Amino acid sequence: MRSSLLVFALSVAALGGCATAPPPPPEPPPPPARDRVGELRAAAAQTPSRVEVAPLQDPSVGFLINEADKAETARDFSAALRLLEDALSIEPDNPHLLQRKAEALLANGDYLAAEKWAMRSYDNGAQVGQWCVRNWLLIAQTRDALGDTATAAAATERAKGCPVLAKPRF
Repeated sequence: MRSSLLVFALSVAALGGCATAPPPPPEPPPPPARDRVGELRAAAAQTPSRVEVAPLQDPSVGFLINEADKAETARDFSAALRLLEDALSIEPDNPHLLQRKAEALLANGDYLAAEKWAMRSYDNGAQVGQWCVRNWLLIAQTRDALGDTATAAAATERAKGCPVLAKPRF
């Protein structure tokens, strides 16, 4: 009996050495990537302006824009960028296309190129209204992403000057 007790004790001790610690808790998921394009579009949409200027547009460009929007919704910003480049081959100076390309580049993290295309859009556009706001807010986003908070703040201020407000009527 004593030997069976000894064998039992040794077995328990041996098995105790095989025990492992519980696995560590899983890593928390990374925070979602910041949707800089969504932020600037939402802010621009909330900016009241009585004047909006839109260029005339070839129907094939409209089709390409719709396809680019679908690609963007699917988070395929590279495909959206290719479609917008196709549209720009038809209308190379269309400020709305230039801005959309800038936004696709921003979504891809190509901040300097995005800023360049937003400035080109601003230069070719009416420089008033919601698209002007989108131009400057995109520049603010690129500067913020690059750590240039002073220029980001200046671009945000500049966007505030884009809306054309209604004249008071008496």
